[in-house]
Amino acid sequence: MSYMGEAIDLRRLSSMGLRSRVHANGACVGSDDPDAWFRDEPDLRRAVPRARRAYEMRARQLCAGCPVTRECLELDVRAISEGQRPWGTSGARAPWERELLARQRYGDHSRGFALWARTEIAQQRIGRPIRYRGAGAVAS
Repeated sequence: MSYMGEAIDLRRLSSMGLRSRVHANGACVGSDDPDAWFRDEPDLRRAVPRARRAYEMRARQLCAGCPVTRECLELDVRAISEGQRPWGTSGARAPWERELLARQRYGDHSRGFALWARTEIAQQRIGRPIRYRGAGAVAS
């Protein structure tokens, strides 16, 4: 992988270094329509495969030609492994694609995935979102 003529190993860059590259050079930065990267996602429990593919293709179109697509994807995969929920288009991938990449790299048992999975299950059971206070989760 090269970045503007320099060879780089993305896994060796800090998250702050990746973030600065993405914020300085991303195709989404300064876009006329920033909301395009954060469209409503299809409900994956009920969505037909066609709706998922359309979302995935739109993600690739939005990021086509972006010089920091791989940096953006690496940054988001790291964030997912630390417990942040993927949302919108990042690194030319849909949220569920980035989650899969993070699980493949870090496994299902990382701290972030355990917290996220418990939160998602609890939200489904109680039927409302959960917000965080300190170390614990509280139903809102």
